[in-house]
Amino acid sequence: MTIIIFTDGFNYNLPLIFVMGTIVATIFEFFASLFLEKAFHMKLWDYSNHWGNLQGRVAPVISLFWGVGTVILIRFIQPSIMNLVNWAELKTAHWAAIVVALVMSTDTAITVVNTRQFKEHASEWEQKIHDDNGRLHIQLLDAMDQHRLNQQKRRARLAELIKPNWNERLMMRYYPHLSLKEAPHLADLRHQLRQHRLDIKKSNRK
Repeated sequence: MTIIIFTDGFNYNLPLIFVMGTIVATIFEFFASLFLEKAFHMKLWDYSNHWGNLQGRVAPVISLFWGVGTVILIRFIQPSIMNLVNWAELKTAHWAAIVVALVMSTDTAITVVNTRQFKEHASEWEQKIHDDNGRLHIQLLDAMDQHRLNQQKRRARLAELIKPNWNERLMMRYYPHLSLKEAPHLADLRHQLRQHRLDIKKSNRK
């Protein structure tokens, strides 16, 4: 919506659409990243490995991608969507707009709740891992041979301790750079759970 608003009035000027889309999307992405970090202590993307990045929030190559995406959106996608919107408005007398608004509001509320829940669960996972590591440390002090514990069994133990719900699994799957201040070992946990799933698949094949 932000892109559509800022490009209104010059829909047929491709260079201007590209430039405006690049600028607006970059600014939006920067402040969206800042908001997520300040409000939820969460980072969903990290461009630190890209040339010219700014705090890992935005990067030139990503901004160019948004510019191209804006041209495609404004020139090809949005006209079809507007035809559909105008048709729905004519046929439903604004009820379609009300339904869409309710669905989007509900989705926003659910997303906020799920995000907060994910933070709480991630913190709980971190504490469980910390406690379990403490118990393992005591065992290692009692018997040095404990350092030979099989990694596969360790991953299975983590899988028993940590049971993310469907939404949390999706977040960890589709945001590979996701990080939380409350759970500094979240990346390692995600890796261990992924390896555990691979262990199960290999075992099933055998």
